Amino acid sequence: MDNTTATAALQRPMDLGADFVLLSISKFLAGNGTLLGGAVVGPEGFIEDIRWNTTEFIGAIMQPMEAWMTLQYLETLSMRMEKHSANTMAVAQYLKKHPKVVHVNYSGLIDHPQHDLACRQMNGHGGLLSFVVKGGMEGAATVMNSLKLIVHAVTFGTSRTVCMHPPTITHEHLTPKERLKAGIDDGLIRLSVGLENPEDLIRDLDRALI
Repeated sequence: MDNTTATAALQRPMDLGADFVLLSISKFLAGNGTLLGGAVVGPEGFIEDIRWNTTEFIGAIMQPMEAWMTLQYLETLSMRMEKHSANTMAVAQYLKKHPKVVHVNYSGLIDHPQHDLACRQMNGHGGLLSFVVKGGMEGAATVMNSLKLIVHAVTFGTSRTVCMHPPTITHEHLTPKERLKAGIDDGLIRLSVGLENPEDLIRDLDRALI
């Protein structure tokens, strides 16, 4: 199971029956986009096989400085994820009421189809949401280009709030019909909510959603 967006601070997949857990350390776990790394968690025998066999042939050993930095970031992980979750909930509730927003996808909202499930197995709903604006690609571009505090970036999970447009970045290889079937609306914007004052983020969005 990929636990990148929740991290162990919000969800412990192996306690829920998962055999393996994968995560990108570069995202929420590190939190500042300052290092590159990933992790695999699983049975000791499997991990030992990766350590002594796989890495011998392909490398993939984390640099010592980045490993040390990861340990420092872990000390504040729970506190940061709590703040990410609180900020994202505030932003999601604002977006849900905005007339220019068609839909908000965030498991913290009570009308999300997996809200109850998320509440049962998670300690918070995390810092990632998406929302659909009116006007398709043109509408999404207008909103994103009008943002001042929130920046454009493909990554997520940083202390700074970033946005990106999935239809033209992560899902650009799909046809319009395939994107629609996958729930990727042309007006979809992904928002990774950071640690700023949520009122500042809402003001920035309010100016952009004109």
